[in-house]
Amino acid sequence: MVAALVLASCASCAGVPSSGGEQAAKQIAARIEQLERVLKAAPASEQTAYELQRLQRSRRALEAGYLYASLYDLQSAMVENATRQYTESKRELEKAGFDVFDREWQSVGPQLSQQDKSLAQAGVDALPEAVRALVQSAQEQSRSLYQSARLYGRETTTPYGLHYIGQAKGFMDFAVWSAGLTFPRGPAGPVARAPEKEIAALERELLQSYQRPDATKQQGQFNEVSAQLKFAGDLNQQGKPLAALQTYLEASLMFGLMDAPSINASDLDKLQKQGQQLKARFNVGPHDQSVGRMYWEIAANNLAVPAVDKSSERAAQRAAVILEKVLPRYFQYAESAVGPSAPVAAATAPGNARVKVTLVRWPYT
Repeated sequence: MVAALVLASCASCAGVPSSGGEQAAKQIAARIEQLERVLKAAPASEQTAYELQRLQRSRRALEAGYLYASLYDLQSAMVENATRQYTESKRELEKAGFDVFDREWQSVGPQLSQQDKSLAQAGVDALPEAVRALVQSAQEQSRSLYQSARLYGRETTTPYGLHYIGQAKGFMDFAVWSAGLTFPRGPAGPVARAPEKEIAALERELLQSYQRPDATKQQGQFNEVSAQLKFAGDLNQQGKPLAALQTYLEASLMFGLMDAPSINASDLDKLQKQGQQLKARFNVGPHDQSVGRMYWEIAANNLAVPAVDKSSERAAQRAAVILEKVLPRYFQYAESAVGPSAPVAAATAPGNARVKVTLVRWPYT
């Protein structure tokens, strides 16, 4: 195990200034406590243990003042809990025929549509860009998973379809709840540029890596990264550049973890210095850099995992990938993002047709 390392432990070092965000911190803390009570009362299982671990990481980030990192980890716990509660409440449908399942699927649609419409009136544009990106991404994942649920229920078995309905509900619940968080309004910055060229570059890098002889040993991981990049491209096309940027950075993290570096005690000082140098770059300029700050906070929170924790070595690897791969990609994007928003790519003209390879398309999980 590697020794624990804390890059910062004060609210002033976090993505949200210490003079603001207190109300959002209280809202996040209340949701963590509520979920912990639910999970501790649930039957013990490997999945509930994992969700409690994610909540513990979310709480540790919150206590360090890393609100964005806390929200990032809280999302998974909220979605998984909602999925489990929904599927457990529909046990009687698991052996039912497709017609019964289809009626359930149709009954959930209006509920999700109503929540979807409420997001348009929730003042999402006033949220920090990192929170807005998470809201928009969760909203789109909910829509995609809901549509996928019917096909899964028809082509496989009812339990799979119910699982995807549960996930769709979980992502939408997270989006609506997050849209209601109270953050201080920051200064208006430039319109976010669609990260189309960055996504394309990472796709090329992924396909090049896939050519290596042992690639099939990591087929599942290649599929997951490819699906994440496909989702980022779809968000671009839907005019949601912030969500596309965050999804692209997440794909970069996933790709980096496929060949995560070994971390030993001598590497920790280097990571600490890297973290401090990168953190200083967020203080340049008045515009919102919270999407990048969120990943810095995630790195810092992972490096703060106690050495006695079995996950500390993997956490340090995750931090290393963020500091050495993900954040450099973010700053490269940010340095070229000032100015008018780049137009969304139009459909390819017949004379300029091109082939685009996606390792896996659907669903985005």
